[in-house]
Amino acid sequence: MEKKTTIRKLDETNYFAWAFEIEMLLRSKDLFEHCSISTEEKFQKEIMDDDKHGEVIKWISDDSKAIAMIGLNVSQKYFSTIKNCSSCKEVWISLKKHFAETSNSQILLLKCQFYESRMQNNESLSKYLERIIEIDDKLKNLGVETNEREVCFKVLSSVREEFNAITMMCMQLQLEKLTISFLRQQFAIEESRTTAKKTNSIQKSEPQVFFTQNNSSNQKKMKNHSKTTSDLQKCTKCGLNNHSVNECRAPKWRIDKFNKKKNKQTTEQNQSEKTKVFHLEVSKTSNVLQIKEKQKNEEDSDDSWFLDSGCTHHMTKNEKIFFLKSIKQISQSLDQLKRQKHQQQRKEKSNSIV
Repeated sequence: MEKKTTIRKLDETNYFAWAFEIEMLLRSKDLFEHCSISTEEKFQKEIMDDDKHGEVIKWISDDSKAIAMIGLNVSQKYFSTIKNCSSCKEVWISLKKHFAETSNSQILLLKCQFYESRMQNNESLSKYLERIIEIDDKLKNLGVETNEREVCFKVLSSVREEFNAITMMCMQLQLEKLTISFLRQQFAIEESRTTAKKTNSIQKSEPQVFFTQNNSSNQKKMKNHSKTTSDLQKCTKCGLNNHSVNECRAPKWRIDKFNKKKNKQTTEQNQSEKTKVFHLEVSKTSNVLQIKEKQKNEEDSDDSWFLDSGCTHHMTKNEKIFFLKSIKQISQSLDQLKRQKHQQQRKEKSNSIV
């Protein structure tokens, strides 16, 4: 059984698409020739007078079929236009003439659509290109030819800003290579790249969400575990009790205030502290080399000896009091003091005996 072909009926908005579809339908039935040739033009007058001629009878039958096929695919509004037509050619010309009267306004409307069209936010590159091509096809049906290069320029000049890189790349091509098929290819590549990028971003975001969920659950466990010991803790971030640093939710002004107070206390403590310094001197009474400890501020350090592992070469700023140059000299000085003391003791003993 032959499959029935249906097309949209003719109305005031779809004449050009309908004309193409009905032409294809008539060609499939070998009837489109009747739209351009009448019975009188097909046969000579002698044959026309012979009503029983086989070819004439078949032509007239096919012409009626073509009229019926056209009539069944127009809306009721155009019945009066084709009702009084005696041949398929008259029907075709009548409809074409009817819509030709409004062709100028349609051309202007389509031209405005062509030049004012812009790529929408939710529209892909391929869909936008096909929309412009559809407008161009309608203009061609009205007899208005648009250069293919101009169509390409129109599309490239009205895409969204995120695709400006494609526009610049196409503008650097030779004019002969800039075609609609080339744009289709480039747009398809760009769309596949964008789709792959979105897919990768979604795949990367899923583990992050999973990690965030696990992290939040771990934080809740740690929080519940630390509730028992939080009362004994003091926050070193804001200075308040009953919570730790990790649980601190203090505002910025409180933290700044605590830090300022902490810095002030540290400064006062440093100023009040005194450094222990040591003086190396020889006792006048016992003639023994002694190291005496003395409390002194850091400011009075010119004549002071510092016993510190951080010292490099010298332990005093005053070179004059640095009179012992080596350990050997120190030992010699000590020996000399011991001998002097021993001699003094011997003298004292001898005096006491006398």
